[in-house]
Amino acid sequence: MKDTKQKVLLSGAKGMLGRVIETRLSSKGYEVKGFDLDEGDIRDTHWLEERFLVWKPDIFCNCAAYTKVDEAEKNRSLAFSVNGEALKGIMALCVRTGSVLVHFSTDYVFDGTKNTPYHESDPPNPQSVYGQSKWEGEKVILSHQGQYDRFYIIRTSWLHGLHGPNFVSTILDLAQKKKDLDIVADQKGTPTFCEDLAEGVYQLLRSRRFGLFHFSGEGSCSWYELALATIEMARKRDLPLRVKHIHPVTTEQFKRRAPRPPFSVMDKTKYKETTGQKVPHWLDSLENFIISKVSDPETQYRI
Repeated sequence: MKDTKQKVLLSGAKGMLGRVIETRLSSKGYEVKGFDLDEGDIRDTHWLEERFLVWKPDIFCNCAAYTKVDEAEKNRSLAFSVNGEALKGIMALCVRTGSVLVHFSTDYVFDGTKNTPYHESDPPNPQSVYGQSKWEGEKVILSHQGQYDRFYIIRTSWLHGLHGPNFVSTILDLAQKKKDLDIVADQKGTPTFCEDLAEGVYQLLRSRRFGLFHFSGEGSCSWYELALATIEMARKRDLPLRVKHIHPVTTEQFKRRAPRPPFSVMDKTKYKETTGQKVPHWLDSLENFIISKVSDPETQYRI
């Protein structure tokens, strides 16, 4: 049985997550109107206001974001304008129109010094410009708590999906071209399949219980372990791989411009208790992703 039709205005509709959420919510009976940067910028409050007045959305789902973690270190103003400042205009429009806001944040708001999964109540301490800009956006939304609570902030991590660049797709690309790969082994987190997150969004919308939630795959791994699992599953499907050796390296050896949290596993208890739903294990979802990847007509990964 499908839900009563509600209107959803969706930013970032051509992105890896936006495309999947648009498909999932449409299949559940929502009327979704998506747009991307080539049509309008979420930082342009006047343009966005026109879209709200014309479309009259019940829900605004913000999938637009600046997600280039390393480049954000030298493009601080751009990262903060998209991930932080833009939320002021978006939140003002949601309050004015009564629209529910769905917004996505990241495990990078944490510094990674814990060794047990992060809860929603744990204090953020982002170490990168990207993480700082996403925390800034969260703070804009959370500042309305008690006055306007019709929002979902969903923190997620290590996203992979069919419709955009991501770590798993990069590993599959490199494994076809190179014999040796160096992969960081001392950062631990949880991969998240975009399809699972889209279902999580739907379940939260159904619950009508607003707030801040963590959603990622069940379980945890390092980037190195994720690469090993990806290669193993790809080999089982006879993909033409050249890679022979995958070498674990440290964060110090594999220098990147932006610091990453060494541990960013998130606790999903609040989501599970709110929705009554289980969260798929990252290994099961990785296999589903690779199966989808090899069968998708738009991809080169076909048997």
